[in-house]
Amino acid sequence: MNQAHVSVVIPAFNAEQYIVEALRSILAQSIVPNEIIVVDDGSTDATAECVRAFGHNVTLLQQENRGNFPALNRGIESAQGEWLAFLDADDVWSPQRLEKQFAAFQNNPDLNCVYGHLLNFYSPETDAEFRARVVCPPQPLEGLWHHTLLMRRADFLRVGCFRTDWQVGNFIEWFARAARLGIKHIVLPDVLLYRRLHPNNTGVRERAAQQDYARILRFVLQGKRAATGTQT
Repeated sequence: MNQAHVSVVIPAFNAEQYIVEALRSILAQSIVPNEIIVVDDGSTDATAECVRAFGHNVTLLQQENRGNFPALNRGIESAQGEWLAFLDADDVWSPQRLEKQFAAFQNNPDLNCVYGHLLNFYSPETDAEFRARVVCPPQPLEGLWHHTLLMRRADFLRVGCFRTDWQVGNFIEWFARAARLGIKHIVLPDVLLYRRLHPNNTGVRERAAQQDYARILRFVLQGKRAATGTQT
């Protein structure tokens, strides 16, 4: 699988402070992806200029600001690789992420997707007030989340792209669709992603949208009942 064609999709909004480190973590992989796509979601800072500095190594797509998941879908639709992986513009991959995930596929050919663990860290510029308000768990956490996912693009498209009618939590609904289709997955014990905590995290910035989680769970349960014929 060392020659497997991997496309990495990165949605980015006003990410000039972090995106260079994110891209370097992909290019430093023991198995370097063949395609890196950054979707600049209407940034008003120097995000695009930072990406262009990487030259032919990175493809830049630009659009008006529509949100994280529409940007992800745009990148997925443009991707040419056999495999799909994702990274937020402010996070960092571990150096052997793809190597470890491909080893899992080789050991279990029946798998459809492989996840891993993530480790949160405070971004260096965050102050004491932020660190007192936002918890940073010291231990690795199970990353059952698209940020740690590696999956064949054909299998991903069989499930379908992410819904875009919520601001947060969209992956929950996607994962439920995948489960209904019998998509097989494992979660590796290895840390594959370092997740940066800072005031502009989507989860921090969109606290007003947290009610979307309740809507998504109701939607998922309705879909499950419809699939099984269960009545409320």
